[in-house]
Amino acid sequence: MWERFLGVNFSCNRLSIRLETGFIGILVAFVIFSGVKEPQKGISEPEMEGFESITITIYKIRKENIINLFKKRSLVLLYILGALLRPL
Repeated sequence: MWERFLGVNFSCNRLSIRLETGFIGILVAFVIFSGVKEPQKGISEPEMEGFESITITIYKIRKENIINLFKKRSLVLLYILGALLRPL
């Protein structure tokens, strides 16, 4: 069947099976790529309607915020691990 389409006379060997399988895979991938559409953003969440007009807030890092981070005892272990386990 595939011999006429490909224009080559194959015996039933591994090469022909690989070509047939590859062709079928490419065909299925094309059908999925062209047939499956992505859902619209927010369509499954009706309670999120009207949030398109949210303004983006820009946060600025202040010196006081950085100093407060280094004062927190719960983060000291993370700082030590980050310093010791960094990639060389």
